[in-house]
Amino acid sequence: MATAPHQANSPPPTPIHLTTLTLAHTNPTTSTLHIALFHSVSATTITHLRTRLLASDPTYNYALLDASLLISRTHLLAACFRAVHAAETGKLRSRNVHSEIVLSLSPGNNIRSALGVFGIKEGMQGGLCVVKVGEPGLREEVEKFLGSVVEGRSVVFGEEGVRMGTDWEQVGRVYKLSGVVPEKVLKGDKKGGEADGEEEEGGPQWRKDAEVLAMGMMALRGS
Repeated sequence: MATAPHQANSPPPTPIHLTTLTLAHTNPTTSTLHIALFHSVSATTITHLRTRLLASDPTYNYALLDASLLISRTHLLAACFRAVHAAETGKLRSRNVHSEIVLSLSPGNNIRSALGVFGIKEGMQGGLCVVKVGEPGLREEVEKFLGSVVEGRSVVFGEEGVRMGTDWEQVGRVYKLSGVVPEKVLKGDKKGGEADGEEEEGGPQWRKDAEVLAMGMMALRGS
């Protein structure tokens, strides 16, 4: 477990599972992604991060996301690509590349609404996903920072880690997935829909269909 924010005399934090990657057709020297995923994040951490973010503290210049709204690894990376591309081409619609990631997840164009749905918020029950866009050499700095301010269980940013935290009730409402995702899943049965539909590697077909539909709505927003 990472250390709680400002906790005195605490033991050294557990290493953070940080994923560092560069998306195709982006500048690796300025647009490398550093992504961390946390489950069971404390309410104290959420309050602290949100407070510093609202205060525009430059130390907290990250995309802080409600991980329960993420469908898959690809879903988030698609939003990151749109945000990075907008930053590199001078077409940002929000304050910076990190807020643009939040906006890029949304099927709408309103940044305030996007932050309210996809951004960090009080009372979050799901996990926390953190994205830092910058130089490749920021990796160690990001690891140390997250280890000092996040109290939660660090998990690998992979398909399994993301899917474990998906809240299909929320995702279904946001992306209008009724008729795509099994009704019992949309009503809160986290496991009931796994056997519905054609089962293939990577999960049931409805999950893949939901991912495609959501990313299509994201793409149409910017068209």
